Amino acid sequence: MPTDVNLRLRDILKSRRDSLGWNMSELATKLDKSATYVKWIETGKRSIDLDFAPRFAQELFLDPGDVARAVLQEQYPNAYRAIFPGREETTHIREMDLKDGKPFSLDEAVARLPKQIRQAIRNLVEAL
Repeated sequence: MPTDVNLRLRDILKSRRDSLGWNMSELATKLDKSATYVKWIETGKRSIDLDFAPRFAQELFLDPGDVARAVLQEQYPNAYRAIFPGREETTHIREMDLKDGKPFSLDEAVARLPKQIRQAIRNLVEAL
């Protein structure tokens, strides 16, 4: 039975994917995973492995530490309380504009845009 934290984390991840204009397959490709894996994460049939949480976060432009803490809280609540005593048990995940502490290159930023926007940019560049 998923916890409330699990529901919130799943909702945050799905909402973020949607806000980026990506379908499950596009996110799966960025993660080097299957679309089924993404679907299972978003539906709660599978949890994100704690070691994979930072990568998942980076691909969604989310703070890796926040996502890792949320995964830890969901899967290991006693360990979470021991590591973060007195910390409120809510999921707050910050969005990031940086990857690995470095700004994205223009090519990388464009590659992460939804397909329709990438095509519109190509069309604009070709028209110039």
